[in-house]
Amino acid sequence: MSLKELAKQIVSISFNQDTTFFACVIKKGFRVFKCDQYAKHVERNFDKYRFGKVQLLYRSELMFFVGNGTKQFSKKQVFIWDDQKSKIIAELCFTSPVESLHVREDILLVVNQQQTQIINLKDLEPIKDYETYQNSKGIASVCGDPREKVFAILGKKKNCVRIIKYNMRNQPIFENEIENVHNHPLHVIQLNYNGSLLATTSDEGTRIRIFDVISKKKLFELRRGSSPAKIFNIAFNFNSTLVAVTSSSSTMHVFQITTDNGQNTKKNSKKKKKKRSLFSSMVSPDAIESFARGRDLSKKYTICGFNKEGYLFVVTVDGTFYKFYVDLEKRKLVNKVFTEYLRHNQNFDEEI
Repeated sequence: MSLKELAKQIVSISFNQDTTFFACVIKKGFRVFKCDQYAKHVERNFDKYRFGKVQLLYRSELMFFVGNGTKQFSKKQVFIWDDQKSKIIAELCFTSPVESLHVREDILLVVNQQQTQIINLKDLEPIKDYETYQNSKGIASVCGDPREKVFAILGKKKNCVRIIKYNMRNQPIFENEIENVHNHPLHVIQLNYNGSLLATTSDEGTRIRIFDVISKKKLFELRRGSSPAKIFNIAFNFNSTLVAVTSSSSTMHVFQITTDNGQNTKKNSKKKKKKRSLFSSMVSPDAIESFARGRDLSKKYTICGFNKEGYLFVVTVDGTFYKFYVDLEKRKLVNKVFTEYLRHNQNFDEEI
């Protein structure tokens, strides 16, 4: 069977929180793959289960699915799957379709069309519901650092993003709203690893803006291109010096964001006082162009993410997987692995 035919079985794809694994839901099952040392990790085929969106929980056996819309597996349901037991261990039902879900060790964030719910994973009880602007795209983000609990969700107004921080007892300790982030409707938002920066883009898809979540100041504007495109995914590397963006142009753009003197942004931020914003000195007046691009990916849907070692991974719904090394000296991407992940055909080490 051709890769094109195999790819028709793909329902959704997603990375886990630290980009060590990615999951692929197919029409009658799912697959989980390791990213760094590429390998298939889990393969499950079902006759009775029908899943849609998926979220992994770090490297655990727990997976979180939204139903695919059939009668028994409604899009208003979230299913928690324990792969060690090979069964669904819990179901959550909502009054409207689940547009997206985000998970961390103790929190499940569920996005519906006009509200976002934060749920305690220990007892599956709601912690708080937030009313939001109409959100059929499932716009939300959760920072990946297990030491921080920072969430970005839509506010009540158009093109407004609400930033919420919880303490370790799941109590809200900080809340901020960044208004009028774009002229066109919001399309994607993404927090960096520790939740100090927020990247946003609109339906137009030509610009990505990066804000400090405390000061609400726009620090950077990244220019993807002049032609409109649907941005699929935004990813920060772990020290927030690189940003990767995938879009319907079938191209991935990689940007470098640093202070004016070229210092690492994370190291530079340590000099700031605690009460000041971590990135308050990083203001760039001009739009930043990408320094490297990955081409011919997918016009349908592509996700990207960095791991802690700095490698950049790309997964497409066309059934392909890439591992890139970002060569900052040569200002290019080196393709370390290319594979058709539904078939395991691999090629290595190509500069693009």
